[in-house]
Amino acid sequence: MQKYRQDFGRLGTYRYGMNTNRQSLSVISSPSPQPTSPGLAGQSDICGRVTRVAEQLLVSALAQQRPNERAEAVKLGGMMDDPAGKALTFAMVDEVFRSHDATVAAKRFRELIRQFGVPRYLPLLDRLLMHAGVLASRIAPRLVIPAIARRMRADSSRVILAGEKEPLHQYLANRTDEGFRINLNHLGEAVLGEAEAANRLAAVLQHLSDPAVSYISVKISSIYSQVSLVAWDQTLAEIKDRLRTLYRAAAPGGKFVNLD
Repeated sequence: MQKYRQDFGRLGTYRYGMNTNRQSLSVISSPSPQPTSPGLAGQSDICGRVTRVAEQLLVSALAQQRPNERAEAVKLGGMMDDPAGKALTFAMVDEVFRSHDATVAAKRFRELIRQFGVPRYLPLLDRLLMHAGVLASRIAPRLVIPAIARRMRADSSRVILAGEKEPLHQYLANRTDEGFRINLNHLGEAVLGEAEAANRLAAVLQHLSDPAVSYISVKISSIYSQVSLVAWDQTLAEIKDRLRTLYRAAAPGGKFVNLD
């Protein structure tokens, strides 16, 4: 097969046309267009420069990592290699702490552990504590659930921010001064009804009206709770209406809305 591919490559491309003198079909051959050498050289040079810059950035970032950042990177890498552990972590954020009733939250915590198991990426001590938490949450949910919440907040404090205006603005100002543009993404994308979806849409619109915010991520399912493939036309109409609302709010300030 390789020989045939090479032979056909030499034939070039063919197109059919009408010979106006004889009024008959004829076959006209034209060679396949080949990139010129300068173009290939230019592309190769760009790829080489991009590779070198990426390598320099990575080497520089690794060289400046603090010990605690390296430990976090190792844990994060472990989570990405542990699908069940990653699913549990996301579900904990989305589902366990939704209820203000510690007994309800503890029940959901135990259900998730039964479903996904204790994450393998966690250090041994943390895994033991989670096993202990499963047992203790049956007896003292009001002690266990707040303790889990505090630990998760501490572990994620570098990437999960307080949503209150003052600490959020301070963080955004600091990062902007360092030359970064921050993409805000609300946690808890799972909404339980249109009331929650309306609240989420209002929160996103409030952020878009904030001069300190320039980039925000939104899940469609978080601003419209009734997505249904059966009711396709209705779903599409509702989603389009809500997205237009977001885009109109973002447009005057040139803000970026990322649908993830």
